[in-house]
Amino acid sequence: MLKVYKCSKSPTIKVDSHSIQPLLESSVMTSYFSRAAWILLLVLCQPWSIRAFSGLIFQFYPYHTHRLTTGSVNSVMKDTKVSLTSSSSERIDSGTAEEKSSPIKLKYDLVVIGGGSAGLTAAKFATSFGKTSVIIEEAKLGGDCTWSGCVPSKTLLSCAKAAYTVKKASQYGLELNGSKDAKIKVDMKAIHDKIQRTIQTIYEEEDSAEVLSSKGVDTIQGRASFISNNTLSINLIPTEDLSTTVAADGLAKGKAEILVEAKAGIVICTGATAFVPPVDGLIDSGVDWATYETIFSKLGKLPNNRSPPRLTIIGGGPIGCELAQAFSRFGSNVTLVTPSLLLNDAVEPEAREALQRVFQEQDNIKIVTGRVQKVRQELDGLGKSVGAHCITVSSKNGAPETCIEVRGDLLLVATGRKPNVKKLYDEGGLKEIGVELNDNYNGIKVDDKLCTTVRNIYAAGDCTGDKQL
Repeated sequence: MLKVYKCSKSPTIKVDSHSIQPLLESSVMTSYFSRAAWILLLVLCQPWSIRAFSGLIFQFYPYHTHRLTTGSVNSVMKDTKVSLTSSSSERIDSGTAEEKSSPIKLKYDLVVIGGGSAGLTAAKFATSFGKTSVIIEEAKLGGDCTWSGCVPSKTLLSCAKAAYTVKKASQYGLELNGSKDAKIKVDMKAIHDKIQRTIQTIYEEEDSAEVLSSKGVDTIQGRASFISNNTLSINLIPTEDLSTTVAADGLAKGKAEILVEAKAGIVICTGATAFVPPVDGLIDSGVDWATYETIFSKLGKLPNNRSPPRLTIIGGGPIGCELAQAFSRFGSNVTLVTPSLLLNDAVEPEAREALQRVFQEQDNIKIVTGRVQKVRQELDGLGKSVGAHCITVSSKNGAPETCIEVRGDLLLVATGRKPNVKKLYDEGGLKEIGVELNDNYNGIKVDDKLCTTVRNIYAAGDCTGDKQL
């Protein structure tokens, strides 16, 4: 059974175009501040972004609201059994058709590629003005913020803060079991479980297909390819992540074609992924390493459920810094390797200096300034791996420049993020229809209204190559 979430009942709202701008700047904008803070700050709160989204919304108004009827759904999806779940619990089942090659055709005012913070915001904006919208997501709704960014990292930091506060109880005039020197036992498996519960709660309450359906946003799990500047071909992905299951052989093998047409525009919100630098030995040395995308799942598999005795972090940006402090407060000896100053130009010099002082004086984090040249496994006298790593750093801590070795039990690569656009550009038709990228695949080129180089196609969020964490 293919289950597609579809909201069949939502109010049609007539809006005077002259009232859109103040509405964006007041009530509608306010309602979205509960979403991920970083995307709201970067995409919604800046004056140029308000103009951009309002410009995008203006595109909707020459069109009439479109809603699929039971008859139209049945007529275009004859080749499989379809269940549409909406806020009214309407379910539509059709029989098996003779022709399995007929494409499924859907039409919306706004089509969004990517279900992360930017994509969710764009789709919800459209429905708040009475327009139809659909999110096409290849992996998981919620994106980095829910699954590997804001939610898990801030949950981890809250646990680390609790551990640090208990350790420093005597500074607050508190004694634990008659002792002023509190010694705590950190259970990383329990912390992992708490993070996963928090993620699941946020997903179920904010990002799930069911919640989006109740807000009038449809979702399709699949891989989008551009046919034109207003039409996408969707290759369905048979997984459970968006409550979309595929049983028909044709669909399961990716043979079924869904065509989705956008009457007003397509917004690309494919986000970003971890950047892994081309360091000698990092990929092929057998060293166990992680990025922000994988570190949180590793927490439940650490030896003895303890924080690693020695943690090496490559990268002194926001991700590297927050994880360095968290693991230090769990009891790890942390070495932070950064090619330049902490946070570089992300913050004011005074904030950077304060952070470095706290790291060194309170958290006992060792900071090494230099570039990683090589990664290898640590070996014993018999040449066997001891489950640790050794990295060679061209260090600038002293003069002249010297090479030093840093050893650790777990290696975290936090060297930034890169826009997730290459596959869509090279294989998804983006190049063929004329959408241009920034140099070195560093995001989709947009103007100050988030318009790409092709009419009716927009891009928002990390995929534009804006400042990455």
